[in-house]
Amino acid sequence: MEESAKTKDPNKLTWQNYLLLAGIIAVFYFYKDSHSDIINYPDYLRYWGWIALFIVLVVIRSKKFIVNYASLQTIGERMFYLVLSLSGAAMGTLMAATILLAPFNYYNAYVATQNKADTVRCTIDDAYIGRQSPAGLEPNTIKYHFQGKEDSLCTTDKTALIANMHELHTYSFYTLILATHKALLGSYWLQSWRIEEKKDTTSMTQKRN
Repeated sequence: MEESAKTKDPNKLTWQNYLLLAGIIAVFYFYKDSHSDIINYPDYLRYWGWIALFIVLVVIRSKKFIVNYASLQTIGERMFYLVLSLSGAAMGTLMAATILLAPFNYYNAYVATQNKADTVRCTIDDAYIGRQSPAGLEPNTIKYHFQGKEDSLCTTDKTALIANMHELHTYSFYTLILATHKALLGSYWLQSWRIEEKKDTTSMTQKRN
């Protein structure tokens, strides 16, 4: 009597595996920028999360790694497999940590919206004007200090003030105005921002010309 069903190859990926992989990648890209509007983000959450998840992943995969590593014949093959395994564990850790921290990021932003907005005036330290590339217009990057800590924001907006900063090669004539809401763990949600030109800028610009 013929078998009614074929035995599945445990080493062969099924469409469910590919679907799961696609879902993980989609969730990763959907959530990876969930903290992009948070200033003074508590980076230690990510760092400790990466370390903890990396250790857990290495322990889980150690048994299979030892078996496969021992089956390889040459030092070159073993070193390549070691580097490949560690790289895979690092990528898996990054994706898992990003996904796991996403709920906190969104909750943090929600908590911030419940608090009133504060206007903060920041000194601009530097600015990089985006250039046109084959992939499109690169974002402008504005570096500033917020509560004594360095931070930066990116924008593709084309404004006269940003162009003037780039042309004058000085930032003392301008102030970055931030509308922020206090969030958790010393962080702030950035609602909006704008660049304000100081009143004496026009006269200073005419003197330079």
